Amino acid sequence: MILVTGGTGLVGIHLLMELSKLPNQKIVAIYRSQDSLSHASLVFHKYNAYEDESSNWSKIIWIEADITIIASLNAVFENYNITQVYHCAGYVTFLSAAFDKLKKVNIEGTANIVNLSIDFGIQKLCYVSSISTLNPSPGQSVLDESSQWNAERQNSGYAISKYGGEMEIWRGSEEGLSVIIVHPGVVIGKGYRTGSSDIFCKVKKGLPFYTEGITGYVTVTDVVKAMAKLMDSAIVNERFVLVSENLSHKKVITTIANSLGKKAPKRKVSKIVIDIFAKLEAGLSFVFGYVPIIPMDIKDSLFSESIYSSQKIEKAIPFSFQSMKMYIKEVSKTFKD
Repeated sequence: MILVTGGTGLVGIHLLMELSKLPNQKIVAIYRSQDSLSHASLVFHKYNAYEDESSNWSKIIWIEADITIIASLNAVFENYNITQVYHCAGYVTFLSAAFDKLKKVNIEGTANIVNLSIDFGIQKLCYVSSISTLNPSPGQSVLDESSQWNAERQNSGYAISKYGGEMEIWRGSEEGLSVIIVHPGVVIGKGYRTGSSDIFCKVKKGLPFYTEGITGYVTVTDVVKAMAKLMDSAIVNERFVLVSENLSHKKVITTIANSLGKKAPKRKVSKIVIDIFAKLEAGLSFVFGYVPIIPMDIKDSLFSESIYSSQKIEKAIPFSFQSMKMYIKEVSKTFKD
């Protein structure tokens, strides 16, 4: 039986769509609240492209549990014959004030999953990390699986917590657990208006400004297909970058705007302006509890040019990625509804 943590999140629910195609396969998925489960059900039935969605949904056994509470997790492993684990659960924020929660969920929660996977003899575990944990080596212009963590860089609290989670996964591999780590770029997908999908909401309302900067993007469908294929392969104890295309922020915003029938951004914002704005918001956040539009942890990334390579997975499985332009158009249609 397969266990999916974070089953109600963007990656989790699309992974369940993919795994539920498997014949005679039972799946256990963890959720934390009834609201999140209700939304996941709507997304599953609305965007599942496969036949007989109702039958596929019935393959999923939903269990209310929290990865930071060992007792609730232990019951899942004890009561079901879990053979594979897809660890998608995680906390995503770039607010400095949330660092303790980031560590609690992304590091301690992952350690709990690893420990129970070892105790119950799990065959293989797949962990969803992030490209944010990849730092360039001296002279390296393209980031890939050889790129190592650099603690001396000004890493975000989120990146630090995801790297801590990776260390727990590698600890598990040293204790005999077979593991796979994936590093998705900015994940674009249907059904959610939070996280990376928030950009669609902002463009729909009107976003006249853009910043210079480049990063890696990937569709959620490519992420889950790659995860499923890697788990079904003989490959173990490896990590893979999952990036379809390296795109400028301006190009992504322009593509979304064109797809939504909105005006494309025309005004470039300088780094100095963003620095001042982010510092002002940080002060307001500290005094009034205001939630910053641009947290201090991400202001530099709006101008950085980070190029990623996915050649390793393209050769290993092999695997081919979707066109980001075409997929962004598909997702934009859902924001018109």
